[in-house]
Amino acid sequence: MTHPPSPYGSPGHPQGHPPPGYGHPPAAPPYPGPPPFTAPNGAPLAGYGRRVGAYIIDRLVIVFGGIAVGAAVVGAFFGLAYLTDPAGYEEGSSPLMVVGMVIGIACWLLFGLVYRVGCHSRSGRTLGKRLCRSRLVVWETCEPPSAGAALGRELILVLFGFTYIGLLIDLLWPLWDDRRQTVHDKVVRTVVVRL
Repeated sequence: MTHPPSPYGSPGHPQGHPPPGYGHPPAAPPYPGPPPFTAPNGAPLAGYGRRVGAYIIDRLVIVFGGIAVGAAVVGAFFGLAYLTDPAGYEEGSSPLMVVGMVIGIACWLLFGLVYRVGCHSRSGRTLGKRLCRSRLVVWETCEPPSAGAALGRELILVLFGFTYIGLLIDLLWPLWDDRRQTVHDKVVRTVVVRL
């Protein structure tokens, strides 16, 4: 009685054991640096959904907080105009009303910048990042960025915001980036880690 040929093709080897050179390839050398999608300290990087969630929450805080601050400033100047120049207030020609509108709009616009720079440089966490359990850190140190770096990060984001395509590319960049960074993160070497 003859035995069927070995599935590995070499009659000199026992059944079920492959000849040398077959089987699993040797293990790859260790990955240089931290594993993919982790910070140098081993903290996992925040995924895109977590980043988008934090961004949306922060935009809501900035819009409504900015409106509240701007409206309070405008209201204070309008009240002052009513008390000091009732005729000008009634006509809408009081200089205090114009000054109040300009300062109110400036406060509304600056609110978001102060909010994000202050939160990022102090703890690395805005309200959106707290609710989405993430934190902004510098890649090399895994600590929150300095106030200068946080300000630079925000100013780059504002510059991208002047063109919708620039903002779109910046905000979509983490989808294909190995460190899940936006372009404005790359410039100041920051990443968002998951907590």
